[in-house]
Amino acid sequence: MAIQRMFPVGHIGSGIIPSAEWKAAAGATNGAWDKGAILIGIAGTGGDLNARFLTQGGTDPTKIIGVAEADGPQATDSQTFARYVPALPDVLFEATLSHGGTAIPLADSHMFAEYPVTKSGSGASALWYVNTATGADSSTARFRVLRLKDATGTNDGRVFGVFTIDSTIYGIS
Repeated sequence: MAIQRMFPVGHIGSGIIPSAEWKAAAGATNGAWDKGAILIGIAGTGGDLNARFLTQGGTDPTKIIGVAEADGPQATDSQTFARYVPALPDVLFEATLSHGGTAIPLADSHMFAEYPVTKSGSGASALWYVNTATGADSSTARFRVLRLKDATGTNDGRVFGVFTIDSTIYGIS
């Protein structure tokens, strides 16, 4: 299977998916992302130095806010709102499990392990996936696998999981 977009599937124990919105960063770079992108906050500039705006996460995202519900607006100012699903501890997401972009078969050993998240590609069209290349439970782990969607042995299979509490804004003091 090819790497596919990350998306929410519901709360653990229910099918309700929370949704929120906040101002997207301005511009074709900071305000650009595809649906399913991992979003973080970025400081404002000029008169908005104390403001925070949504932008796509970088190589090793921390303080994750959520996953984009739609493509970034790429507006000329930071007054356009963007919708996202908060990366709350009980919100379940579906994602591709891959090995640094190289196919890896799903295995029972992936269950309950924590892995980093990585972008495949660059810019607005990047797709995010759960990356097993650095091994399970590393210091850069951001996503905990809770269930395999596809059968064991499926290359680049889909998994269900949650963002680790210390990688989101909801668990950082």
